[in-house]
Amino acid sequence: MTDAGLRVVTLYSGSKGNSIYIRAGDTRLLFDAGMNCSALCRSLREIGEQPELIDAVYITHEHSDHIAALEVFQRRYPVTVHMTAPTASAVRCAEALTVVHEPLFSVSERCCEVSSFVTPHDSRMSVGYIIRTDFGNVGIATDLGTVTEEIAESLAFCDSVVLESNHDTDMLRTGPYPPALKARIMSDYGHLSNDVSSRVAAYLASCGVRNIMLAHLSEHNNTPELAYAASRRSLDEAGYSFVRLAVADRAKPTVLL
Repeated sequence: MTDAGLRVVTLYSGSKGNSIYIRAGDTRLLFDAGMNCSALCRSLREIGEQPELIDAVYITHEHSDHIAALEVFQRRYPVTVHMTAPTASAVRCAEALTVVHEPLFSVSERCCEVSSFVTPHDSRMSVGYIIRTDFGNVGIATDLGTVTEEIAESLAFCDSVVLESNHDTDMLRTGPYPPALKARIMSDYGHLSNDVSSRVAAYLASCGVRNIMLAHLSEHNNTPELAYAASRRSLDEAGYSFVRLAVADRAKPTVLL
């Protein structure tokens, strides 16, 4: 069960930048470092945390909305950064402070264990994370075109999950994006739609997940209201009205726990 020893906050989430802050006991971690260093530090201070106290950063993949702040942040606040080898080949950061991993890896921090799982996304390599703590387990699954059996099994053992709900399918199909980009987003290596995410949310609730944050919403092809309504309806119809559901803000911190 979760308690005050666990904190999960999306600092911002969307096509312009992504970063998630997790504190377990006295261990403070960042997952991705998008946007820019000023925005990252400002968001941390807004939730009462200090950038210099971050113990490690874990990167999901090399797209700029997940790494744009990393080089400057690491230069100002020397911190260990974990990422896969394909991701590292495309990211600029301090080599001496970078730990390069195979796609599937596990790292023991002071108060938690961080393990990766592969996510299907159009990048050199993309992973999600499971953070196991004495206060509850947290899953992070964004930037994925489909939910594989491995992903579902990994998230099923969590108490709380940050889950992509990127686009409303009708908005995307009728929107201004060129056909090739629409096809990319809707592919198995693109992003999860509200409909798919809502079904995943109900499945996770059936496995015991009790807190879900919908994240990485498209600025042009989704709204917080549509994303929330789809998953809330799916959860309620499946008998999980007690599951806490939140939607990550694109530009400011949103607290899950």
